[in-house]
Amino acid sequence: MKIALSCLSVCLVVFLIIYKLFDVLPWRLISIPLVSVVFTWFHIWLALQMCFFPIDYWGWDITGHHQGLGWQGIVPRKADKMAGTACDLMVDRLIYVKEIVERIDATDLYRYLSSTGILRSVQQEVNRRIGNRWFAGVWSSLPGAVKEELLEKSLELSEDSLQSMVAEAKKCLMDKDFFDVRDLIIRCFVDDRRMLSEFFIKIGKKELHFLEFMGAVMGLICGLAQLALYMFLPAHYRGQRDSAYSWLLFPLTGLVIGLFTNWVALQLIFRPVEPHVVRIPCTEQRVKVQGLFLRRQPEVSRVYSSLVSDSILNCSRFVAYLQTTKGWDRILEVFKETINSTVDGMISTPAAIAIKMAGKEGSYERFKNDVAHELKVELSHPHYVEMYERYMDSRLGIRELMAQRLAAMPSKDFERMLHPVFQEDEGTLIILGGILGAAVGCLQVWLFGL
Repeated sequence: MKIALSCLSVCLVVFLIIYKLFDVLPWRLISIPLVSVVFTWFHIWLALQMCFFPIDYWGWDITGHHQGLGWQGIVPRKADKMAGTACDLMVDRLIYVKEIVERIDATDLYRYLSSTGILRSVQQEVNRRIGNRWFAGVWSSLPGAVKEELLEKSLELSEDSLQSMVAEAKKCLMDKDFFDVRDLIIRCFVDDRRMLSEFFIKIGKKELHFLEFMGAVMGLICGLAQLALYMFLPAHYRGQRDSAYSWLLFPLTGLVIGLFTNWVALQLIFRPVEPHVVRIPCTEQRVKVQGLFLRRQPEVSRVYSSLVSDSILNCSRFVAYLQTTKGWDRILEVFKETINSTVDGMISTPAAIAIKMAGKEGSYERFKNDVAHELKVELSHPHYVEMYERYMDSRLGIRELMAQRLAAMPSKDFERMLHPVFQEDEGTLIILGGILGAAVGCLQVWLFGL
């Protein structure tokens, strides 16, 4: 705000001086830098919006394949390539699947489930349902001590069951035929192109705002330069719509401003890649010069890792992805096998044998399948699922691991996080800025009578 007020004050002083010297109508003079500021800010803002929006093709689609007179944001249009770039940065550079999977510890998970009371609550509810369903005449009359014995026995056996299931889940996660983390990342971004656009916007939020701000500042500087050139025109050429000088000056300078400002703004963000120490002329002071985005590497690393861990690389996404692969069938099969083993172990207790003998007719296999089904239903309760996911995300520590490695990444590699967004159609955006600049220059001459 202070910078804007200072620029405005400078402009007013310049306008007054020129008015006194040249006796030209001030509103015409004011229009020159004012149009330059507004236009330069607008065309940079427009270029940024065109990078990310619209998410879906907008316009006249002639071929039916998003080709014709229209536009789709660069990022959503090239989602496959953008997602691949993001994936290349993450996999085998920031995270290693084997390293992450090895952090899953069945013993620690069992302690967590026991300490939080999840195991006891789940098993108690399953026992109640199965007892009432299969042994309706006996279960309700059983002493509490017998029910507690059954509960304790099932909890005792559940640790071995959990060990087997976790071991199988880890095998699936480390097998690319079952779990391909690259496919997971790319699928998440391609299926949700809006998330991909917002992902890049949040990473480069400060740089995008800086581009807009620099657009206004450079527009002011270029506008004052336009004003100075205009004042050098012979007096009888100024204010004449049929003057060739004005029709050359403003479209030509508008073209240069449109091309130059976009290019300079991008250079300020990404160049130089490596930090350089430069001595300020006529002083002994030295400053470190580096692209603005690269100077924020520690901060961006935290933002990036948070976005990735919250949106993609988390327990919820892993499970959802596994459910679409053949690995999920294998996990369910192991779950059923371990539950069957647990039930077989339960039958060895005197109390369980009594219940089995008193039970209604039915297949023992069907009985075990029913137990497995009830356990699956109860364990899938949203409240419990939320607790599992919170525990697993904390245990995996993907956010912290990525932030640490990303902050230590070489600058030339770190630049690839955001720069590809602009590089894809950088030339198109810069040329568009030049065309708009020339068009606005023509409009300026016609509208304000310069």
